[in-house]
Amino acid sequence: MSDQTVKLIKLLNEEKSCNEICQELNLSNKQLFNNLTNLRNKGLFLQRLYHANGEIVYRPINDLETLKNINDCNKINSIILKADEQNLRTFIISDLHYGNSKWDQELISKVFEYCVANDIHIILCCGDLIDGSFGQGIKTIDSLYEQIDFFVKHYPFDKNILTFAVGGDHDLSGLTIGKQSIIEITNNYRHDIIINGFNTTYIALKNDLIRLFHSIKGMTVDSSITPSISFNGHGHNFEIPSNCNVPLTVRVPSISNICTSKETLPTGIDMECNFENEYIKDACFKQIYFGDKVYILNELEYKLPNKSGNNHVDDENRETNKYTKTKGKYRYKY
Repeated sequence: MSDQTVKLIKLLNEEKSCNEICQELNLSNKQLFNNLTNLRNKGLFLQRLYHANGEIVYRPINDLETLKNINDCNKINSIILKADEQNLRTFIISDLHYGNSKWDQELISKVFEYCVANDIHIILCCGDLIDGSFGQGIKTIDSLYEQIDFFVKHYPFDKNILTFAVGGDHDLSGLTIGKQSIIEITNNYRHDIIINGFNTTYIALKNDLIRLFHSIKGMTVDSSITPSISFNGHGHNFEIPSNCNVPLTVRVPSISNICTSKETLPTGIDMECNFENEYIKDACFKQIYFGDKVYILNELEYKLPNKSGNNHVDDENRETNKYTKTKGKYRYKY
C-alpha cells in the first residue's frame, strides 16, 4: 500500500471532506475520485455524506447497523445542515434532454454561474437528463450509451455544487431499451451527481422531506410518505397549483428548448426555504430566465403547515395540514 493511500485512508477516517483531502494530498477532484474507486474495488465500503455547503464526506463503514440503515433508506438522500443553519437556498431544474437538438448547454452553464454568484451549492433536477430513445425534434446523438456518456462528460462541474436528481421516462429508456443505467454510470464517474431512482426520490432536510418526481407510466408513488414539497418534472412549465393540501406541489419548467409552445421559456427555479423546529416553515420560489441578463419572471411565497414530528399525514389529519400562499403572483402567464 502506497504512502498516499495510507494518508488517504487516515483522512477518510477523520471524515475530512473531498475538498480538504484534495488540498492536503495535492489531488484534483477527478484524481481523488479515481483513488476512492480503487479503494472501493479493493473492498472498502464508503458511505457518501452530502452537506448543504456542497461538500462531500466519504465515511468508511464497517458496522452492520449502519449498513442496514443505508439499505433501508435506499431512495432517500440526506442533505446535512448544521444545527444553526435555519435556511437553505437551492436551484431547481428539469428536462435537460442531452442528445436532443434542443438541449442547451449554455443555459445549463448559466445555471451554474448563477449558483456560484449567489452562493447556492445544491441543484435539484426533476428528470429527463438525456433524450433517451424517443422525444420531440431531432436527435443529435442516437446511441443511448453515447447520450449518457456525453451527459456525464459535459454536465458542468463545480467542486462546491451538488446535483440531486430523479430519473425520468427518457432516462429510463436508456436502461429498458439500451441496457445502460444512467444511475450506475453517474455513480461510477460523477460523485457530484446523485440520482437515486426513477420516477420518485426523496431528499431529507433536517427532519423534513422533499420529493423529486417525474411521472413514468406503470410506476407509482408511495402514498404513505407525504413530503412538505414535491418538485414535479415532465410538464415543462412552471406552475404551483391552487389546491391547498400537502405536499406543496411545484411543477418545474424545462431548462431546454424542448417545449413546443412559443410562449414557454426555458427557465429554472431559485428556492429559499426557512426552518423552524427542524421542519420547513416557509419557502420562496423565483422563476429565473437567463436572457441577456437574469430575469425574475415570477416570485411566490408560501407558508407550510406545522409538523407534529413525522412526515406521514393520515386521511383524518390531511385537511388540517394545508399550505398558505403569503405573497406574490404570477407575473408572466403562459
